[in-house]
Amino acid sequence: MRGLSRLRSSLRFKLLGSAALLALLPAASAMAAKPPPLHVNPGHIMSLGGSPQMGAGESTVNFAPFNVTVANPADANGNYDPTNVPLGNVAAGSYNFWTATVNWSPVTAPPNDPFSQEAFIAMSPTPANNALNGVWYASGSPSNGAGNSSPTTLTWSGYMNFPYSGGGPLNFWAFQTFDGSTAQWNNVSVSLSQQANPAAPASTAANTGGSLNTALAPNQVKWYKFHYNAASPLTIDTLGTTTTGGANDLPGDTELGLYSETGVLILQNDDIDFSAGIYQSSITLDPSIMPAGDYWLAATGFATDYGNGQGFAVTSTSQQTGNLHINGLNNVPEPASLGLIALAGVAMTARRRRNV
Repeated sequence: MRGLSRLRSSLRFKLLGSAALLALLPAASAMAAKPPPLHVNPGHIMSLGGSPQMGAGESTVNFAPFNVTVANPADANGNYDPTNVPLGNVAAGSYNFWTATVNWSPVTAPPNDPFSQEAFIAMSPTPANNALNGVWYASGSPSNGAGNSSPTTLTWSGYMNFPYSGGGPLNFWAFQTFDGSTAQWNNVSVSLSQQANPAAPASTAANTGGSLNTALAPNQVKWYKFHYNAASPLTIDTLGTTTTGGANDLPGDTELGLYSETGVLILQNDDIDFSAGIYQSSITLDPSIMPAGDYWLAATGFATDYGNGQGFAVTSTSQQTGNLHINGLNNVPEPASLGLIALAGVAMTARRRRNV
């Protein structure tokens, strides 16, 4: 079947999403060290330099339209060979929303013809590379792609994965994800703008490091807000959770979802290793692909619905109850607790003085 032939067991995207940015767990073969790129097709290399337009106190950048041929040559290593177009320096500002349109058409003939739903965009200060390293401030598949090769106009629109402040170069990464396929992207139009972020959920303030415990009720989602300094990788997991569920539920079966301040789902994990009976969850924040900033963790039991991955939209139908243990975060002490700690320190000082 053609559909099955398009499943890529060596999918290498660290971050992927249509409206959302989702971290996929690659097959074991894809976890091996990646070889140097076998093919580099820069397409139409040009510096497009965004021109800022100020309106209503917000920043908008519209890049000059361009054309580019996007190829994914067949090779034994399953590389995606993203095509790079330098967009130029982006004016310093505040950007959290992006749109793109592409007049899309196939180049290669069947059986190597591309599908429009296989078009993928990423934007990063880092030039495109086969290791896919670099912070992807925006990425995704088109909202109207199809499972065929008919020429069409593709559109992208949504919140950026992370807030972007500009002030430096930005690169446009263009992908066709089917091995051996090539497509022509004409009149590629890209814009960045600033819109109000989605309302963040009520959350418990947390610091990185240590661990915490909390009581989980059925259908409950526990939200934690913390700051990540991107100095080193940070792993958050639920090992040590002792929740139980209904008759058909697995013990300690949790889910974790991580959101950026733009309300986009960045990382998600259900089971660390289902086949080994490790039903707890684990995610790792990687500074090579994630910037410093505020993040929101959604911790709950199985099963959880993340919607379209935007707007902090998380709902749970889990029947798991009991102690949810989270490693990698600890509760920020309440102001009253901080006062008690300070008073205790004063008391200890006075006691020492009396003993002198």
